[in-house]
Amino acid sequence: AVVAAMDRAEGMRSARDRNAASAVQQLETLASELESDAASATGRDQMRLMALAETLKGRAGRLK
Repeated sequence: AVVAAMDRAEGMRSARDRNAASAVQQLETLASELESDAASATGRDQMRLMALAETLKGRAGRLK
């Protein structure tokens, strides 16, 4: 799901792009799920999940 969301957002440049709002919502939802998963993870897994969540939130922020 993460790869599909990133692929979908990849071609978008701004909030005015077609379906940008939907892509932003999907990225933010996935980021929240990853943060939730990170809360129960430890060590490197936790760090990786949090890093991925931050990447998704950053990409969503650029589309807003």
